[in-house]
Amino acid sequence: FLQDGLLVTIAANLTTLPLVVYYFGRLSVVSFLTNLIVSPVQGFIMIWGSIAILVGVAGLTWVAWLLLLMPWLSLVWTVFTVRWTAALPYGSVEIMGFNLWMLLGIYALLMIVYGRQQIWGGLRRGLEQGARQLGVMLAGPVTAGALCVAGLVVWGGVLSQPDGRLHVYFLDIGQGDGIFIETPSGRQVLIDGGSSPQALFSELGAVMPFWDRTIDLLVLTHPDGDHMNAQIEVPQRFAVERALDTITSQQNLDAEPWRAAMQAASTEVVLQHTGGWLDLGDGASLWVLWPPPNGFEAEDIDNENSLVLKLVYGNFSVLLTGDAGLPSEAGMVAQGLPLAATVLKVGHHGSTTSTGADFLQTVNPVAAVIQVGIDNRYGHPTDEVLQALAGRLLLRNDRQGRIHVWSDGSQMWVDAERGTVNLTEFIR
Repeated sequence: FLQDGLLVTIAANLTTLPLVVYYFGRLSVVSFLTNLIVSPVQGFIMIWGSIAILVGVAGLTWVAWLLLLMPWLSLVWTVFTVRWTAALPYGSVEIMGFNLWMLLGIYALLMIVYGRQQIWGGLRRGLEQGARQLGVMLAGPVTAGALCVAGLVVWGGVLSQPDGRLHVYFLDIGQGDGIFIETPSGRQVLIDGGSSPQALFSELGAVMPFWDRTIDLLVLTHPDGDHMNAQIEVPQRFAVERALDTITSQQNLDAEPWRAAMQAASTEVVLQHTGGWLDLGDGASLWVLWPPPNGFEAEDIDNENSLVLKLVYGNFSVLLTGDAGLPSEAGMVAQGLPLAATVLKVGHHGSTTSTGADFLQTVNPVAAVIQVGIDNRYGHPTDEVLQALAGRLLLRNDRQGRIHVWSDGSQMWVDAERGTVNLTEFIR
């Protein structure tokens, strides 16, 4: 019985898994086990349920209720099993970027494999015999595949351990900001996230181990949609320990969905302002430079009250400006805040409303990163900002995709998803 059940389960799962991954973006690791456990009782649900319906239609209500006891118990067993297996650690993994062409390619490959004469002959002799032949044929590959997957998981765990360096990923999420940080001790910080949850989760899937479902710190610089909207869904996918926000954002009705998401996930929200400091472990820290404790009065109140953060590790630092504009930049320079940084995340996607001359001179970065979407309707980055950044290493998501900057506290390395990066001519 177990052998037959296993063979049928393997055949059914191999056929439906690509569709499940395509439509739901997740691969259930426990589906084979779940189906094997619940399959024996599905017949009771179908047969006894159908009989009970006919008896009920005939007017024998109490008899129908008695007959429904068997399918009811079977359904209880099914629901209990599904909930139990779904709650197992790493019971499912998120699969990012699985598109229609991949789906069609997999089914085309399955048709080629299953199209062998002996397989189709077996299927014509009946589903049970076909499933048995299929299971026997796949027994070797399935075992080998399971061993390969186990090896990949083990080595993936080893290779994903913290390497003692600070890693900063400027995610390619279209027109918006999204920055993922992994500290030397392995802590993970997500700053903003753009407007598209699909784009954000695809990028996170590329920079995080597939089994990792925790984010230590979530930061919302300000409640504009191109920074906040995708972040709203993060607590649904990841366990978020703590989130940072500002007083101004907390008073903004546009941020209500974000606040509701944090509350629903029981995520602690901490309001930050100038003077804030967070220890990220192993010598890495996050300084809060802006906004002032009582907010900053300006015409564009949301952008000008963006959280401006300085990520520091040894002699290496990254200044993250959100959408802070010229008034905020002037205010930070006037207050003598420690703005000098190795890398500058250019404010407001390279708009003329940011990156003033005095501010840029004070920061004096080796490299500047512009988070901007391809052919965006805003015309970002502007020629004025590009001219101001001339002579520095310029990195752009629209041209280079995801950008990876990392450091051991003294040296800096840069890599990009598309193209090559020559850092040597910019080293001071």
